[in-house]
Amino acid sequence: MIRAFFAIDLPEELQKKMYSMIEQLNIPAVQWTKPHNLHITLQFMKNVQLSDIATLSKNVRHELLSMPPFELELSHLELFPDVIHPRLISIAFKSDVMLIDIAKRIGQGILATQYPIETRPYRAHLTLGRFKETPSENFLLTRIKLPEHKKFLVKEIIFYQSHPSHEESFYTPLERIALII
Repeated sequence: MIRAFFAIDLPEELQKKMYSMIEQLNIPAVQWTKPHNLHITLQFMKNVQLSDIATLSKNVRHELLSMPPFELELSHLELFPDVIHPRLISIAFKSDVMLIDIAKRIGQGILATQYPIETRPYRAHLTLGRFKETPSENFLLTRIKLPEHKKFLVKEIIFYQSHPSHEESFYTPLERIALII
């Protein structure tokens, strides 16, 4: 059994800009995401049989056949899941309509492979960091400035295996699904 997820990676240039922004912050209560791990999770699966990987990929690819490349734009910082009990510092998007649609399509492919999907409504976000401890009430997101040029083109969905760790998780691509016009 493996942990796996479908995601969108940030372009390398935007990863570097985000890392530069994060490096300038001195907030010890946050474990920041490494630039190469910045991604937008679309669907996550805790327990996947290795023997189901090919079928799962095929079913999700089938659901994404008519999905063209699209543009995403970073919008604003937020505390996730909410400001009262934040666990993450994340970035929301100008419009998450395409992300919601893709997450739903991927979910259909997962269900077709006889795996469960998340039942809560999908909420698109990009995790910048995780709080190591509950932040003080005076934690201000205004201290963090997003980089200029926050738009990027999404041309593929990546199916990853997750290798969790206390220090830094790492992800192995299992398949890349191109979005075609």
